[in-house]
Amino acid sequence: MISATEARQPGRVARNRIRPLRAVRALRNLANSGGKDLPQGVAFLRATEGDAARRALHRLRNSGPGRAVLDRRAALCDHLLDRDALAALPAGSLGRNYLDFMERENISVTNLLDLATSDPYPQMSAEEWWFAERSHVMHDLWHVVTGYGPDETGEVCILAVRAAQMRHLGVWMLCLFGTFKVGRERGGRKVRTAVREAFRRGRRAAWLYGVDWEAMLAQPLDVVRERLRLAPAVHYPIVSAT
Repeated sequence: MISATEARQPGRVARNRIRPLRAVRALRNLANSGGKDLPQGVAFLRATEGDAARRALHRLRNSGPGRAVLDRRAALCDHLLDRDALAALPAGSLGRNYLDFMERENISVTNLLDLATSDPYPQMSAEEWWFAERSHVMHDLWHVVTGYGPDETGEVCILAVRAAQMRHLGVWMLCLFGTFKVGRERGGRKVRTAVREAFRRGRRAAWLYGVDWEAMLAQPLDVVRERLRLAPAVHYPIVSAT
């Protein structure tokens, strides 16, 4: 495996091929850890990514708001790490709700950044690394705007939203496996209904990878959800309450 430093070096960028053996090994390790070995989850997603992330970056590059974010090379993590600035935002804003979520669940943005670089294969350009890191740290913003919690059902629903937003084989597979796993524990029909609803919400929503999150942090959460076309989930609260 190449190091993260080597992966960041300029030069020819290798094509990211789907690597079945690497994916199976990472998935087995993830399953053996009970889903807690998150770097193995990242390794699985990288092994099954193919050109999905590069297609998404191309879409970002060719969209109006996305192009503006890319041109600024906005470091979303800097905004999300500044807890004093987030605490100073208006009550009810996206940023304040995000801060409350992170503190309540004891989640670290730094850990998300570490996950983003935990499997640096294949070699990526600086622009691709920026997009990979940004995609990782926006994960909990997705939790806040969608209303899905960090419980197992909520994480599977986030995968369903992500599957609707990006054609990624590994995301589809994790969503499928997660639906079966959680369904055995919480009721298969209820979980499947919640996950299908999450997928439909992802299809109807704005493209969340291209959102100027920095500009939205100070806005009321209800306004942000309306702009992103994210109506409240109906079926997830039923499952999470059981």
